Amino acid sequence: MDAEKPESRQNFKSIEMKKIIYVLGIFLLFGNGLRAQYFAGGSLSFSHNGGSFDDGTTTTDKVSTTSFMIAPKGGYILSEKLWVGMQIGFGVDKTKTPGATEVIAKESVIGFMPFARYYAFQFNKLSLGIQGQFGLSFHNEKTETGGTTTDGPKGTGISFYVLPGLSYSLNDRIDLEAQIGGLSLGYSSYTEKEEVAGVTTKDKSNGFIIGADMDDILTTGLITVGATIKF
Repeated sequence: MDAEKPESRQNFKSIEMKKIIYVLGIFLLFGNGLRAQYFAGGSLSFSHNGGSFDDGTTTTDKVSTTSFMIAPKGGYILSEKLWVGMQIGFGVDKTKTPGATEVIAKESVIGFMPFARYYAFQFNKLSLGIQGQFGLSFHNEKTETGGTTTDGPKGTGISFYVLPGLSYSLNDRIDLEAQIGGLSLGYSSYTEKEEVAGVTTKDKSNGFIIGADMDDILTTGLITVGATIKF
Protein backbone atom coordinates (compact mmCIF):
# COMPACT_ATOMS: atom_id res chain seq x y z
CA MET A 1 0.00 0.00 0.00
CA ASP A 2 1.35 3.42 -0.90
CA ALA A 3 2.23 5.73 1.97
CA GLU A 4 0.08 8.80 2.34
CA LYS A 5 1.87 11.86 0.98
CA PRO A 6 2.42 14.90 3.27
CA GLU A 7 0.79 17.11 0.63
CA SER A 8 -2.37 14.97 0.78
CA ARG A 9 -2.57 15.26 4.56
CA GLN A 10 -2.13 19.04 4.35
CA ASN A 11 -4.80 19.33 1.66
CA PHE A 12 -7.18 17.19 3.74
CA LYS A 13 -6.65 19.34 6.84
CA SER A 14 -7.14 22.49 4.74
CA ILE A 15 -10.42 21.17 3.33
CA GLU A 16 -11.68 20.16 6.79
CA MET A 17 -10.79 23.57 8.26
CA LYS A 18 -12.67 25.30 5.42
CA LYS A 19 -15.73 23.16 6.18
CA ILE A 20 -15.56 24.10 9.87
CA ILE A 21 -15.25 27.81 9.05
CA TYR A 22 -18.19 27.46 6.64
CA VAL A 23 -20.37 25.86 9.35
CA LEU A 24 -19.44 28.59 11.85
CA GLY A 25 -20.31 31.20 9.22
CA ILE A 26 -23.76 29.68 8.76
CA PHE A 27 -24.36 29.85 12.53
CA LEU A 28 -23.33 33.52 12.57
CA LEU A 29 -25.52 34.50 9.63
CA PHE A 30 -28.48 32.47 10.84
CA GLY A 31 -28.24 33.81 14.38
CA ASN A 32 -27.77 37.44 13.37
CA GLY A 33 -30.64 37.19 10.90
CA LEU A 34 -33.02 36.13 13.66
CA ARG A 35 -31.53 38.52 16.25
CA ALA A 36 -30.99 35.59 18.55
CA GLN A 37 -29.68 35.78 22.09
CA TYR A 38 -26.19 34.38 22.65
CA PHE A 39 -25.02 31.84 25.19
CA ALA A 40 -21.59 30.58 26.23
CA GLY A 41 -20.05 27.95 28.49
CA GLY A 42 -17.45 25.21 28.44
CA SER A 43 -14.78 23.62 30.59
CA LEU A 44 -11.09 23.93 31.45
CA SER A 45 -8.89 21.46 33.31
CA PHE A 46 -5.25 20.79 34.20
CA SER A 47 -3.77 17.87 36.09
CA HIS A 48 -0.35 16.51 36.97
CA ASN A 49 0.73 13.43 38.89
CA GLY A 50 4.10 11.86 39.53
CA GLY A 51 6.49 11.50 42.45
CA SER A 52 9.63 9.64 43.43
CA PHE A 53 10.81 6.52 45.30
CA ASP A 54 13.62 6.67 47.87
CA ASP A 55 15.11 3.38 49.11
CA GLY A 56 17.54 5.10 51.47
CA THR A 57 20.39 5.01 48.97
CA THR A 58 19.07 6.44 45.74
CA THR A 59 16.02 8.44 44.69
CA THR A 60 14.18 7.37 41.54
CA ASP A 61 11.58 9.46 39.78
CA LYS A 62 8.25 7.81 39.00
CA VAL A 63 6.39 8.02 35.72
CA SER A 64 4.69 11.43 35.54
CA THR A 65 1.63 12.47 33.56
CA THR A 66 0.48 15.98 32.72
CA SER A 67 -2.88 16.71 31.08
CA PHE A 68 -4.50 19.92 29.84
CA MET A 69 -7.93 20.36 28.28
CA ILE A 70 -10.02 23.33 27.20
CA ALA A 71 -13.47 23.05 25.61
CA PRO A 72 -15.36 26.34 25.14
CA LYS A 73 -18.84 26.34 23.64
CA GLY A 74 -21.24 28.97 22.43
CA GLY A 75 -24.24 29.54 20.24
CA TYR A 76 -27.63 31.11 19.80
CA ILE A 77 -30.97 30.90 21.58
CA LEU A 78 -33.26 31.07 18.58
CA SER A 79 -36.34 30.79 20.80
CA GLU A 80 -37.22 29.70 24.33
CA LYS A 81 -37.34 26.11 23.06
CA LEU A 82 -34.58 25.93 20.41
CA TRP A 83 -30.83 26.40 21.03
CA VAL A 84 -28.05 25.77 18.49
CA GLY A 85 -24.32 25.97 19.05
CA MET A 86 -20.81 24.67 18.65
CA GLN A 87 -18.26 23.27 21.11
CA ILE A 88 -14.54 23.17 20.30
CA GLY A 89 -12.18 21.08 22.40
CA PHE A 90 -8.39 20.87 22.58
CA GLY A 91 -6.43 18.56 24.85
CA VAL A 92 -2.82 17.48 25.43
CA ASP A 93 -1.47 14.53 27.45
CA LYS A 94 2.24 14.18 28.22
CA THR A 95 3.71 11.09 29.90
CA LYS A 96 7.35 11.10 30.98
CA THR A 97 9.07 7.78 31.77
CA PRO A 98 12.45 8.31 33.46
CA GLY A 99 15.38 5.92 33.05
CA ALA A 100 18.77 5.59 31.41
CA THR A 101 17.00 6.84 28.30
CA GLU A 102 14.09 9.14 29.09
CA VAL A 103 10.94 8.54 27.06
CA ILE A 104 8.32 11.26 26.60
CA ALA A 105 5.01 10.35 24.96
CA LYS A 106 2.71 13.15 23.81
CA GLU A 107 -0.86 12.89 22.59
CA SER A 108 -2.95 15.81 21.35
CA VAL A 109 -6.56 15.97 20.23
CA ILE A 110 -8.76 18.67 18.72
CA GLY A 111 -12.50 18.21 18.32
CA PHE A 112 -15.56 20.02 17.01
CA MET A 113 -19.14 19.36 18.06
CA PRO A 114 -22.09 21.26 16.59
CA PHE A 115 -25.32 20.62 18.47
CA ALA A 116 -28.99 21.50 18.61
CA ARG A 117 -31.13 21.44 21.75
CA TYR A 118 -34.93 21.46 21.88
CA TYR A 119 -36.81 22.03 25.15
CA ALA A 120 -40.15 20.28 24.72
CA PHE A 121 -41.54 20.91 28.23
CA GLN A 122 -41.18 23.94 30.46
CA PHE A 123 -42.34 24.27 34.08
CA ASN A 124 -41.57 27.74 35.42
CA LYS A 125 -37.74 27.80 35.71
CA LEU A 126 -37.28 24.11 34.88
CA SER A 127 -37.08 22.86 31.27
CA LEU A 128 -36.89 19.32 29.92
CA GLY A 129 -35.58 18.69 26.42
CA ILE A 130 -33.42 16.66 24.09
CA GLN A 131 -30.07 17.39 22.44
CA GLY A 132 -28.61 16.06 19.21
CA GLN A 133 -24.88 16.44 18.66
CA PHE A 134 -22.32 15.49 16.04
CA GLY A 135 -18.65 15.13 16.96
CA LEU A 136 -15.51 15.17 14.83
CA SER A 137 -12.05 14.78 16.40
CA PHE A 138 -8.44 14.44 15.26
CA HIS A 139 -5.77 12.69 17.35
CA ASN A 140 -2.00 12.84 17.02
CA GLU A 141 0.76 11.00 18.92
CA LYS A 142 4.53 11.58 19.13
CA THR A 143 7.25 9.84 21.15
CA GLU A 144 10.58 11.38 22.12
CA THR A 145 13.32 8.90 23.10
CA GLY A 146 16.73 10.22 24.03
CA GLY A 147 16.13 13.45 22.16
CA THR A 148 14.86 11.72 18.99
CA THR A 149 11.20 12.31 18.08
CA THR A 150 9.14 9.82 16.09
CA ASP A 151 5.56 10.18 14.88
CA GLY A 152 2.99 7.79 16.30
CA PRO A 153 -0.42 6.81 14.95
CA LYS A 154 -2.95 9.43 13.89
CA GLY A 155 -6.63 8.96 14.59
CA THR A 156 -9.97 10.37 13.47
CA GLY A 157 -13.15 10.03 15.51
CA ILE A 158 -16.77 10.58 14.45
CA SER A 159 -19.78 10.37 16.74
CA PHE A 160 -23.47 11.17 16.84
CA TYR A 161 -25.59 11.17 19.98
CA VAL A 162 -29.12 12.07 21.00
CA LEU A 163 -29.74 12.37 24.73
CA PRO A 164 -32.19 14.08 27.12
CA GLY A 165 -31.35 16.97 29.40
CA LEU A 166 -32.64 19.35 32.04
CA SER A 167 -32.17 23.08 32.46
CA TYR A 168 -32.86 25.26 35.49
CA SER A 169 -32.82 29.05 35.20
CA LEU A 170 -31.10 30.67 38.19
CA ASN A 171 -31.71 34.15 36.78
CA ASP A 172 -31.93 36.00 33.46
CA ARG A 173 -28.24 35.35 32.74
CA ILE A 174 -27.30 31.95 34.17
CA ASP A 175 -28.79 28.50 33.57
CA LEU A 176 -27.78 25.23 35.17
CA GLU A 177 -27.99 22.32 32.73
CA ALA A 178 -27.71 18.55 33.11
CA GLN A 179 -27.26 15.92 30.43
CA ILE A 180 -28.43 12.39 31.24
CA GLY A 181 -26.09 9.93 29.54
CA GLY A 182 -27.99 6.94 30.90
CA LEU A 183 -30.74 7.59 28.35
CA SER A 184 -29.20 7.88 24.92
CA LEU A 185 -29.06 6.91 21.28
CA GLY A 186 -25.67 7.12 19.64
CA TYR A 187 -23.04 5.93 17.20
CA SER A 188 -19.28 6.38 17.31
CA SER A 189 -16.43 5.46 14.99
CA TYR A 190 -12.66 5.78 15.44
CA THR A 191 -9.98 5.13 12.81
CA GLU A 192 -6.30 5.01 13.72
CA LYS A 193 -3.73 5.21 10.93
CA GLU A 194 -0.01 4.49 11.26
CA GLU A 195 2.82 4.29 8.75
CA VAL A 196 5.66 1.86 9.47
CA ALA A 197 8.47 1.14 6.99
CA GLY A 198 6.46 2.62 4.13
CA VAL A 199 3.37 0.54 4.91
CA THR A 200 0.20 2.26 6.13
CA THR A 201 -2.07 0.35 8.51
CA LYS A 202 -5.61 1.28 9.58
CA ASP A 203 -7.30 0.16 12.79
CA LYS A 204 -11.05 0.89 12.83
CA SER A 205 -13.45 0.66 15.79
CA ASN A 206 -17.12 1.57 15.97
CA GLY A 207 -20.00 1.25 18.36
CA PHE A 208 -23.73 1.80 18.63
CA ILE A 209 -25.80 2.39 21.75
CA ILE A 210 -29.52 2.64 22.38
CA GLY A 211 -31.45 2.24 25.60
CA ALA A 212 -31.50 3.24 29.25
CA ASP A 213 -29.23 2.54 32.20
CA MET A 214 -30.92 3.81 35.33
CA ASP A 215 -29.43 1.34 37.86
CA ASP A 216 -26.03 3.03 38.12
CA ILE A 217 -27.00 6.60 37.39
CA LEU A 218 -25.64 7.89 40.70
CA THR A 219 -22.39 5.93 40.68
CA THR A 220 -20.97 6.05 37.15
CA GLY A 221 -21.16 9.74 36.29
CA LEU A 222 -24.00 9.36 33.82
CA ILE A 223 -25.32 12.81 34.77
CA THR A 224 -23.20 15.79 33.76
CA VAL A 225 -24.07 19.16 35.30
CA GLY A 226 -22.81 22.44 33.88
CA ALA A 227 -23.75 26.07 33.49
CA THR A 228 -24.33 28.46 30.59
CA ILE A 229 -24.24 32.24 30.54
CA LYS A 230 -26.70 34.17 28.36
CA PHE A 231 -25.95 37.63 27.01
